Amino acid sequence: MTIGIKFRKYVLLTLALLVSTLILPGTALAMDSKSDILENVSCDKDSLRLAKVVDDFETATANPEVFLEDVTDRKVKLKLLEKEFNLELENTHVVSDDAKVLIENETGTYTIPAAKINTYRGKVIGEENSSAGFAVSNEALIGHIKLENIYYAIELTNKTVDGKPILVIYSSDDVKKNENEEIDYCEVEEQPSLEDLSNTKETNAYNILTTYTISLLPAYDQDFKNLYGSDSASQLEISNRINDAESAYSPASVEFSITNYKKYGYLSSGTGEEILNFFKSDIPPYRDITNSDLAILFYGKDLTDSVIGRSTTYTGSSTQAYSIVQMVDSPGSYDATANGKSTLIAHELGHNFAATHNEAYFWTESGTQVYSTMYASWFGDSLMKRRFSSNDGIHGDSTHNNIQHITSTKSTVAGFQ
Repeated sequence: MTIGIKFRKYVLLTLALLVSTLILPGTALAMDSKSDILENVSCDKDSLRLAKVVDDFETATANPEVFLEDVTDRKVKLKLLEKEFNLELENTHVVSDDAKVLIENETGTYTIPAAKINTYRGKVIGEENSSAGFAVSNEALIGHIKLENIYYAIELTNKTVDGKPILVIYSSDDVKKNENEEIDYCEVEEQPSLEDLSNTKETNAYNILTTYTISLLPAYDQDFKNLYGSDSASQLEISNRINDAESAYSPASVEFSITNYKKYGYLSSGTGEEILNFFKSDIPPYRDITNSDLAILFYGKDLTDSVIGRSTTYTGSSTQAYSIVQMVDSPGSYDATANGKSTLIAHELGHNFAATHNEAYFWTESGTQVYSTMYASWFGDSLMKRRFSSNDGIHGDSTHNNIQHITSTKSTVAGFQ
């Protein structure tokens, strides 16, 4: 009798183990598939804006909650275009947790809560010549990974599937070669002479090492919003671009902080000068009430002249705290790719810190001539580098040293408000 009971228990245990062996792996696989940060989806690719500038790309949706859970140990595994990347990331806190949106209509000016957004920057583990940056909301995840000379981008569209924004994933190798020889320019109201800027290079060790946080007021118009479909998506795009642009300022120990956004309706078409003049006349009260040091307009149209951005030039006065950036492609060499937009933003903000076209520089990477952030001429999104010239013998010299201007002026800019 005892032997029979033990035998039946043995049989039942064996069956249980068999069942668990057959079922559990299938369950685990199902859970793993649901835990992917990005999931490929199908859509009409020709209907997407980036189809004009990228030959080949994938479309996907994101599970941002999976990314946020994964990044708690500062490590993330992400698969893009069939390549797997092991990332090391830090939270850069570009956007305030209680950020607001300023809106004005016939009833007056009021605020609404902005989207909750986390930003991160880092690199591919084990790859020194790499970078990564992401912005993550409750709805989506966008960003980039750069490895050697290839830039992998995750960009938002204004399309959705099952309530989730559709993302476009592509590499710099797939950006169409622009054969149009027309060159776009970034302009300022007036370039200061090198003599006028000589005093901005006098700095001390304390100022070099001290990190200054610049409060930034980004504004966007209805056309910009239409590119991404919603206000929260627009704010995600802005925070991602500022997070990327901030990386160029790291050598100068400068960080940006977004506590408010200003939302416009449809703005008129115009030249860079006309749109900047409008912005300079309209935004100062909003900059004052939000205690923002600088204000920048994300413009959703093609400027009507051969300009893709325009800024006021640093003079030490808070009246010179404004810039505009074109966030759509132009007929010329500006394709408004992820890398191009972030570099343009870094450029225009650079003028607000006294960085000049005169001190831009070029160098060679893998046999290709590339250009520092402050070059006036736009040579194509892939050739423009998000790096200021510096006196290191490679990316600049004693007369091409824009990063030192930023180091010298950052304390003044941080005191504008």
